[in-house]
Amino acid sequence: MPADRRLPLWHPSEYLGEIGAAIVPCLLGLAHAAGRRGWAPGPTALVHVADEGGDRAAAIVRLSPGTPAPTCLGRAIGER
Repeated sequence: MPADRRLPLWHPSEYLGEIGAAIVPCLLGLAHAAGRRGWAPGPTALVHVADEGGDRAAAIVRLSPGTPAPTCLGRAIGER
């Protein structure tokens, strides 16, 4: 029997609200930050979006080694 390999399932819309198509860059940024900062169990993430009309899209993204930390106004996110 294979080992239990449960992976985290995050629902950012619960915290951001329904922001429409703007959710896509938010999800990609979150996937990047999670991989870079060690919040995720590995460098690969599945990003999935859907709308009320039934349209769906998904992307598998992977953090490349040496990728710089996400920045906001010239500082790394989370940096004080």
